[in-house]
Parts: sequence; structure tokens; C-alpha cells
Amino acid sequence: YVSVEANVTLLELKFVQVTVLGAVKNPGSYLVNPFTSISNLLSFAGGLEQYGSLRNVILKSTSEEIFDMYDFLIRGKSERLNLRSGDVVFVQSTSNFVLINGEVNRPAIYEYKSSDSVEDLLTFAQNFTRFADKNNFQNHFR
Repeated sequence: YVSVEANVTLLELKFVQVTVLGAVKNPGSYLVNPFTSISNLLSFAGGLEQYGSLRNVILKSTSEEIFDMYDFLIRGKSERLNLRSGDVVFVQSTSNFVLINGEVNRPAIYEYKSSDSVEDLLTFAQNFTRFADKNNFQNHFR
């Protein structure tokens, strides 16, 4: 119809049941709203254990997808992160951690993949500060 305006009001959201397993503090099934993302679910589950991997989060749905949460948390890229009823999120464990400190903007312990370069790690740490001597830094990364 021409010149018709429609208003839609949601009276109630249907909750979905999803499961989170693996290296999280509180694994189990959760009843969440349909706008819940993987990052929200990981937060509801109490966060990751110290050995939990943010770089290999598996979403088992109609198919199996692997998410690198650094794409979302550090690079700001978003993919299909909303969950559907019956989804299972599995957080793998890892021991691939590196400490980045000194004259970087965000010193911390970061998870790395074997394909990451020193430049990738500097990106995680939000690069050098303005006081850094970029020609003189120690690289113990292998």
C-alpha cells in the first residue's frame, strides 16, 4: 500500500537456551535473550580461565565456526556473534601467551597464534607510545 506507516511493538522477547563449555569459570546452559552475543555469554559464564583461548572460540550451531575474539575486541570487526537456541560455545585452552610491556600504549599479556608477527603483537598492544625508541626494542618472541 502506498503511504502506509506501520508501527511494531515487541511485547515480549523469547529467550533462547545456549550452552558454554570449556575453559570458562562457570560452564553450563544459560537462558539468554536473542540479542546475546558470544562476548556477552562469555561474560555471563564468569569469563575465561587463565588458560582460556580468546583466539579459538568454537560456535557449534548448524555448522561449526571458529571465532577469533581479538578480531572483535582489538580490531573492532564484528561477524555473526548473536546466538540461537541450541548453540554451544566451546572455549579451547591454550598456553600461547606473551607479555608485552614497556613503552607500548596497552601493556598486557596477550594470546598469540603461530601465524602472528611482531607487528601483530604491537597492534594488540596499541603500538608504541610517543616516547618509545622504535629502533631499539627487545624481541623475545619466537
